[in-house]
Amino acid sequence: MPLLDIAIERQVARVVLNRPDVHNAFDDALIAELTTALGALDADSGVRAVLLTGAGASFSAGADLNWMRRMAQAGEAENRADAERLAALMRTLNFLSKPTIARVNGAAYGGGVGLVACCDIAIAADGAKFGLTEVKLGLVPAVISPYVIAAIGARHARRLFVTGEMCLSPISLSMVTKLAPQRIVSVMMGVFFLALSASNFLASMLARFTSSATVNGQLVDRAAAMSTYASVFARLGVLALGVMVLLALLAPFPLLVVRLRHGMVPALLGTVSAAALVGSIVGGGAGLMYLMLVAPALLIGESMARGRGMLRGCGWAFALLALEVGGALVFNNDEMRAIALASLEHSRSPEFLEGMRASMPPEQVDAFVEQATTAYEAMQVVYPAAYVILVALFVLINASLLRLYLRRRDPGWLDAGEFEGVRWPFVLAIAFVALGLAVLSPLLRPFAYNGLLIVAFFFGLQGLAVVSFYAQRLAAPPLLRAAVLVLVLINPWAPQILSLIGLFDIWFDFRKWAEPPEARA
Repeated sequence: MPLLDIAIERQVARVVLNRPDVHNAFDDALIAELTTALGALDADSGVRAVLLTGAGASFSAGADLNWMRRMAQAGEAENRADAERLAALMRTLNFLSKPTIARVNGAAYGGGVGLVACCDIAIAADGAKFGLTEVKLGLVPAVISPYVIAAIGARHARRLFVTGEMCLSPISLSMVTKLAPQRIVSVMMGVFFLALSASNFLASMLARFTSSATVNGQLVDRAAAMSTYASVFARLGVLALGVMVLLALLAPFPLLVVRLRHGMVPALLGTVSAAALVGSIVGGGAGLMYLMLVAPALLIGESMARGRGMLRGCGWAFALLALEVGGALVFNNDEMRAIALASLEHSRSPEFLEGMRASMPPEQVDAFVEQATTAYEAMQVVYPAAYVILVALFVLINASLLRLYLRRRDPGWLDAGEFEGVRWPFVLAIAFVALGLAVLSPLLRPFAYNGLLIVAFFFGLQGLAVVSFYAQRLAAPPLLRAAVLVLVLINPWAPQILSLIGLFDIWFDFRKWAEPPEARA
């Protein structure tokens, strides 16, 4: 069995440490082969980036114990030469001219942490473990220490070097760039490689026009300029992920227009084609997620085409998407919880707070920490409700875009006042009261909090419908009426105010007061 499994696809070299029986621990043979392979990939003009990962359940357990026992019987000169060969491997990986990404699929110990530290970017599965455990064997992490210190800082490195403890928060120590559930790691890798592809394109354009670049009045060779551009754009990977998420949220809108103008078959073909494109670029899992997110939204257009209105179509789409989310929460709860808490965990990390303290007064940072901690503790309980509300907002955003489009292009599809007339049945108020009483029971409290949040959100929608109803009746230009709605929505207390309006509207029906007296009678 080969010690390395190397494959090059789309100008990305995937290097897999292939000793799963010993958790990809490296010995003299693996060190020599990996050093040679990295040098060859560095010289290969057809390779734009290098991905390093491990076969099986671990990334790398560091040095092979059998190899260490053999070296214990060797002389000083042989041990020095052996250490220099390991140092050459780390130096080659650290100074590789191509962007390097570590895909940490499992445990990384000792020298395995050194490999991660030498890479430009590290994406780790949420089950990955990190430990500098050499001290437990009476050793010091000498060869890898310069790279580990550069990655996590001297203060954290000293503690981990002398205690051998497991690193429980690798992101907060800058050990890894991103921490994601195992199934999401491939999506994250795709995002970073997209960013790297963009950087390589710009770097190649630079190389066509000049063999050197001027930076701060100094001449820098082309290779250095290309490396600089690559590293800058690699850091935009997280931003690229945010843009992709935003585009995914708006993806149903053009497909809904296709459904209304050309029928369901072209809309379905467009949806499947878009999912296949996403899958081919980012990964099959991302394509499937896109399909499951976008396809149910087509029910909005289907309902309108059948003459049942946009509101009912929104209900169908929301019900199907909520069912998908419910299934994910039941069968994959740990990953769903980790995704919901990831951004809040980052906002509480020492690295993030250190950056805030550099530009903000201490009292403001302390207030932020308190708010972030409260939000994190609350999200640990109500993350299922947060997913349901996000699904509802997803449907609402695309329905609103479709409504704005049709109002200008083809208003015949719209039922006047359909959304402004939204009024939930009285049973929702009864459910609100019942859930409030359920909070008194410790056993039912988590369920009650989630239910209250969802019910309050729907009350907020009814409150927004009331405000929209009256805004449409203002004797003012359309732009001014829209401005009234925007001002209401940007108010920090908007969710609470709209929810209260919706709750009381169930009893008092505020919209009837806009009708003439004889109509109310």
